[in-house]
Amino acid sequence: MAVHSTGGSCSGWGACEPTLPLSIAAPIDFYGMDGALHANGRPFGLKGFNWFGSEGDLRVPAGLKERSATHLLQWASSNSFNALRLMFNWEDWDANEQIPQEHFSAQLNPGLVNATYRQMLLHIVRTSAERGILVLLACHRIQRSYGDDGPHAEWPGNWDGLWYDETYHESDIHEMWRDVASTFCAEPNVFAVDLMNEPHGATWGTGGRKKDWAAAAERLGDNVLGACSRWLVFVQGTTNPGMWGENLSGVRTRPVRLRNQSKLVYSPHTYGPSLFVRYPEYEPEQYRADDFPGNLLGGWEWLWGYVTQEHGVPIVLGEAGGDAVCCGGRDKQWHKTILQYLGTKRASLFYFCLNPDSDDTGGLLSLDWRTPVQAKLDLLAQVPSTSIEPLILPPPPLPPAPPPS
Repeated sequence: MAVHSTGGSCSGWGACEPTLPLSIAAPIDFYGMDGALHANGRPFGLKGFNWFGSEGDLRVPAGLKERSATHLLQWASSNSFNALRLMFNWEDWDANEQIPQEHFSAQLNPGLVNATYRQMLLHIVRTSAERGILVLLACHRIQRSYGDDGPHAEWPGNWDGLWYDETYHESDIHEMWRDVASTFCAEPNVFAVDLMNEPHGATWGTGGRKKDWAAAAERLGDNVLGACSRWLVFVQGTTNPGMWGENLSGVRTRPVRLRNQSKLVYSPHTYGPSLFVRYPEYEPEQYRADDFPGNLLGGWEWLWGYVTQEHGVPIVLGEAGGDAVCCGGRDKQWHKTILQYLGTKRASLFYFCLNPDSDDTGGLLSLDWRTPVQAKLDLLAQVPSTSIEPLILPPPPLPPAPPPS
């Protein structure tokens, strides 16, 4: 098995050019144990990032007109990110049409020329593997867009917050997840799936097949594990209280039970104050309280933090972020507080996001898709990031036996 390791740092784009990839050539055995993520028998520090675009009208990750996927992923790897949350939608997965050529540079990304939607996802997965990056495949939408005339016309638009709709029934979703497994289970760096993004219209543990997300997550998760038994299954929460995807309080009385419980990961979403600058009417009152940010700890513990100790299941925040500068410094305080809290839970995160054009959070890169946002990288430097290399290299040979005495 040939393994090439990256060398040096990559604070800017020039340092990325000569580095060689670390190629993930064999699957890693991921599982949860004692409330923490493990890989090949060792605790695993996951430091992930979100890269959006492929789930929406672009139908490719954003930024590929400005940079190549190889260089963007190399930059992430060289800044200690070891996992990508790659988003897709069921409409385009099902249609599998050629992706729009105008949304990427053919010169910078020749591997995407004439690619279908599924081929595009596979290209990003394999390019990630070449840079030593794991991939979480996240079902972010059912339809590509949910048009309306409101401020959120593309997302979430008029989506009702469930995991199925009138076009794609749950039975269709099961079949398409099996298709996803048949395409990606053989890709060794694809280590997990996120069953549904922010099912805010669902309930938890109320019974019935139409609204109960806990029961649906079991059905969908077992279906996935039946098709690819090695994958982790990420399950988000509901809402009210909490942000979309954040409320896992129902796990206390109605935990998710999978055919292999060690493959379960709970994956809430939560954001800092910058998310609410444009829509202050939705800002949690705790964010403006005098005892901020210390007052956040009890809410996180009640909504989702407790599951690591009480249920022994790992927590990986599927989305968490902010601009790290707004609101009189409160967003930076939020960053410091949640990262410290995750450390006490041996929990991980996928930071939101790489993209600089995220209106509410900004990105890890500036608008030129080249210049790093160093303040965010400095804050995230404390997040544990396990190197992939020791997990895929063969163990060193045993020392020779001492001579007989």
